[in-house]
Amino acid sequence: MDLFVIVLSIAMSERYKQLNMLLKSVEGRAMPISFWKKVRETYNELSRLTKTLDDLISPIVLLSFANNLYFICLQLLNSLKPMNSIWHAIYFVYSFSYLVLRMTAVSLYAAAIYEQSKATKSVLFSVPSDNYCIEVSRMILQIASDELLLTGCRFFSVTRTLILTVAGTIVTYEIVLVQFNAVNADIKRNRTLVCM
Repeated sequence: MDLFVIVLSIAMSERYKQLNMLLKSVEGRAMPISFWKKVRETYNELSRLTKTLDDLISPIVLLSFANNLYFICLQLLNSLKPMNSIWHAIYFVYSFSYLVLRMTAVSLYAAAIYEQSKATKSVLFSVPSDNYCIEVSRMILQIASDELLLTGCRFFSVTRTLILTVAGTIVTYEIVLVQFNAVNADIKRNRTLVCM
């Protein structure tokens, strides 16, 4: 599931990257209106493709993030139990690192679609004033107003800031677990003292 999202995200972001490389190659040069019209139409096609892709795979994206978050939280819960051997500790570190790496990879590759779709703006803003036309203006307006990214059934948008949000959620969960574990340890200790 994660690999499916990553592969589709790479394919989509590479298409935007190709368009950005074409625009970088003509940056600052005078180009005819027909060129800008073709570029805008290509961007429109990529925009429609991105929205269709999001409509089709947004349940998979939601399931992927929920699955990864669940298993990370489960690993954190299991980390509070005493580890009996060095092999148990090595397994925990390996499996937790693998889960975090997997979730980070899905987030970064899916966020690359958004990053690449917005990278075109810098080139369009540098179009010479004597070459500025209605096609460039329409494309700037479209890039500024469209949110071309993957979502999890419209519950969340996959951007780079999502990684920080998820990390904050995981840290909060771990703090709550540690506090809850400390309270349980105090209660058990007090019961033991009362019995003695």
